[in-house]
Amino acid sequence: MQASSNLERIADHAHRIAHIASQNGFRLPEELKEELSRMDSLLCSLIEDSVNYLVQTNSGKANELIDRIREVKSRIGGLSNSSQSRDGSELLARLVLAGSMERMLDYIMNISELTINLSHAMNSNERAAQL
Repeated sequence: MQASSNLERIADHAHRIAHIASQNGFRLPEELKEELSRMDSLLCSLIEDSVNYLVQTNSGKANELIDRIREVKSRIGGLSNSSQSRDGSELLARLVLAGSMERMLDYIMNISELTINLSHAMNSNERAAQL
């Protein structure tokens, strides 16, 4: 249930990003569209991995995924770079997009942390059963 709640929140942010990208009367710069496309593939891969590791209860891979997420988060800041923004609406769009992506990464990290906690709980139960 906790994982599904995080997945629902990820979907909410994906909807927000899609809404911004398709707003009438506002055109995203090509460079921002390209970055969003790259991030789309990456986020989908991270989500898929987080769910797979949860199902497998693979805490080692979940820890590796958390490290990958931290690396990606460090690149998100460039999305909201205001030095290239020509107007306030573009800057606002960039800030909202970067914030939503950062939150999505947080939710993926939550699923990975859930995997680690579940794995530790299962290992503790196995040890207790052996005693």
